[in-house]
Amino acid sequence: MGQGLSSGQIAKKYKCERTAILNRLREYHIPLRHPKNPLNPDKKILHNLYIVQNLSPYKIAEQLNCSSSTIRNWLKIYKFPIRKKRLIKISKTRFSQLYYHKKLSLKQIGDKFGYTSSGIFGAFKRFKLPLRSTSQSSKYHFLRSDFNGDKSQMAYLIGFRIGDLHVRKEKYLVRVGCGTTQEDQLTLIQDLFKKYGKVYIGSRDKRGAWHPEVSLNRSFDFLTPKHRRIPLWISNSRKYFISFLAGYCDAEGNIGCYPRARFKIASYDYGILKDITKMLKKYLAIQPVLFLEKIDRMSHNQDALSIIVNERYSLLKLLTILMPILKHKNRKRGLRLAIKNIQNRIKKYA
Repeated sequence: MGQGLSSGQIAKKYKCERTAILNRLREYHIPLRHPKNPLNPDKKILHNLYIVQNLSPYKIAEQLNCSSSTIRNWLKIYKFPIRKKRLIKISKTRFSQLYYHKKLSLKQIGDKFGYTSSGIFGAFKRFKLPLRSTSQSSKYHFLRSDFNGDKSQMAYLIGFRIGDLHVRKEKYLVRVGCGTTQEDQLTLIQDLFKKYGKVYIGSRDKRGAWHPEVSLNRSFDFLTPKHRRIPLWISNSRKYFISFLAGYCDAEGNIGCYPRARFKIASYDYGILKDITKMLKKYLAIQPVLFLEKIDRMSHNQDALSIIVNERYSLLKLLTILMPILKHKNRKRGLRLAIKNIQNRIKKYA
């Protein structure tokens, strides 16, 4: 209300229908403004626009900031010869391509072919085509991209999802989120998903945690299961297992010097950690230490299962393999310190 824009001007600014703006105004209980004086267009101006320039009532209405029905009424009052309405000559197949595949709005389709939005909507009703849902029509829907199909990246994301993400599936969307107090984790979430959808961050909560969330399209359905064991297609491949391990480590791992270099994962995913232990032995000939560890957490009534690798040559092999795959900044910092620590120890005792 501060800028004094009309509902039509607001609709044009946000590229939507005027009726959508009017509905929102009513929903938010914002009183509608009505012009004090009815529109009384000059006959010469109307003659120039409609007869000379051959503009449609819809185009004239845009210029005079009124409805097309108002223009038609004045054309009749001035007894101008009314042109027949243009029939919409767009096939059902073409409609489907523009609306469902190219994601154009009804207004954009109308503007493309010179028809009114109401005319396009009428054609949709005649063809019995369903309108998109609210989530599909959202302006951020157009920013959602399909997953690129890379199996290594998929394995990484599944590992990261098991360790740190909350995922729920809706009719047309896969919503992914988490809670974190760490800026590095927040950055990682953004880097992983920003090219696939809009990542919302928001403010910190009372605990100082952020709750980032992103809505992805259904090409990310592979993230919805909360696996209790590593999927077979991952565990049957050395390459995919290592990608999975990197993702799970970025979520749950701990790499650093205490004071000696150490790799550790502690979690309540017993099946996942047991599978990781088997795969480390199978693919890397590494014998990790697996044990139950009491963790003082009010939210859990069971002990955590922990994996530790601290034998220097096994650890150096593991960290060297993980180095180019890890994405979490803090994990990578800890990894570099751990490798330096191992190398110094090897030199010392060489």
